[in-house]
Amino acid sequence: MINRLALPPYPPEPPPVEGFEDGVGEEEGWAGEEAGPGAPGESEVGVEGEGEGSPGAPDEREVEGEDGPGAPGERQDRPEAGFGPLPPELLAERDATVLALARRALAVRRLLLLWVTAAVAVLGWAAVGLAVRSIEDGGLGLLNGLVALALAAALLISAAVALGLWVRRDQDVRDRLDAWAFLGPEPVTDQRVRAHGRSVLWLLPSVGLCLAGAAVAGRAVTRMDTVTLSATVYALGLGSTLLVTGLLGLVRSLGHQRWAGRLLDPVPVRRGGGAHR
Repeated sequence: MINRLALPPYPPEPPPVEGFEDGVGEEEGWAGEEAGPGAPGESEVGVEGEGEGSPGAPDEREVEGEDGPGAPGERQDRPEAGFGPLPPELLAERDATVLALARRALAVRRLLLLWVTAAVAVLGWAAVGLAVRSIEDGGLGLLNGLVALALAAALLISAAVALGLWVRRDQDVRDRLDAWAFLGPEPVTDQRVRAHGRSVLWLLPSVGLCLAGAAVAGRAVTRMDTVTLSATVYALGLGSTLLVTGLLGLVRSLGHQRWAGRLLDPVPVRRGGGAHR
């Protein structure tokens, strides 16, 4: 059970292009090679003492001070330059992990967990409405109202914490999915990454929840003068909870389709002097 719920680890660093590090070393040491055989043994003091009239001395000091061997960020300026093709084993693992993470992002149990969290929030709003009505009645109802408020706070806080964990887990899946999908220069071609069936399963109920939430909230606002305060509070809480739940499902479904389209159908790069459709 733990292995099924655990996320795949982040991918390893892609293998560098053969000879890339040697080329970087040659670029970093170009100043020493141009200076001649005696340049490596010369110190900065010696260069300064040989005379200010030497035309090459200022340039050598500037190169050693700014772009010499030890200059940080030489490879950071062009991190993609050293990425080579992925080995067949790593490429197969990349494709399998991307497909597994794409299915994990739209898993049915994640949708059910979102709905359970929304149900807990709805119970919390019902407790709020009960507390308001008990407080309005007065007398012994005041004590019942305080108990209902405590119950409402516990339910709503639990729902908020669960929703925060749900969003954090979703972001973690997205980060790992991006890391694996864009691991190497080889594009992902498996169309199953789109997960059309799972996207529709998320999309249709989410649209229904959005419509129901908007209708309930709108009806509560228009009938505030004809219903009790407790009923209005509960209706507003119910409508907002349904609306937020539906929006989260919509964002997850449509966001995955947009991400998969960008991954599987990349926009061609415009080249100088060329044209593309």
